[in-house]
Amino acid sequence: MHTKYQNCKIGMTKKEILDILGEEFNFYPDKVWSYVLKKSWWGRKRILIIEFDDDDKVISRYIVNRYGKA
Repeated sequence: MHTKYQNCKIGMTKKEILDILGEEFNFYPDKVWSYVLKKSWWGRKRILIIEFDDDDKVISRYIVNRYGKA
């Protein structure tokens, strides 16, 4: 995982995440944000998922692999 994404730690606020990763296509009030880390020419995507609690602090982050438009 790229260093920029490793800097997203549990307990950080949404503002701190925005400062590191930018907005991309995330709606600020949502409790789950996603960032595409990598795309391949055949449709595979590596996506960083960040989940927030009610205080807008990171409670978990993980990477998933998706194929196609999903």
